Amino acid sequence: MPVAVQGLRELQRALAAMPPEVKKGLGARLQKAAEPVRVESESNAVDEISNIGGRWSQMKIGVTGSAVYVAPAARRAGGSPRPNLKGLLLTAMIEALDDNSEKVLLAVDTMIDEIAAANGF
Repeated sequence: MPVAVQGLRELQRALAAMPPEVKKGLGARLQKAAEPVRVESESNAVDEISNIGGRWSQMKIGVTGSAVYVAPAARRAGGSPRPNLKGLLLTAMIEALDDNSEKVLLAVDTMIDEIAAANGF
């Protein structure tokens, strides 16, 4: 269950028109907003998935042009010896997002307000 940001396309267009120094720290700020979800996802994986190895419970944050995501840091080439792990990790991540969605939205709102204030909007 992703957190949807209404007006994202409009925000992206406005940010694209801003000077490069404004956009420079955007990715880092978005990663910081997603950090509570990453931390709780790792905790949920350890607490809820039996016999999970250390590397399989670790999560990473990624930022693309239109999204911020939390995903397992480890990847396996080929088939999985534990085919149910994907579903279990997804459940841990969804629970973390549900628990932290208000924090994420507040962080994004604050970031937008700060960018707008710094640029006279």
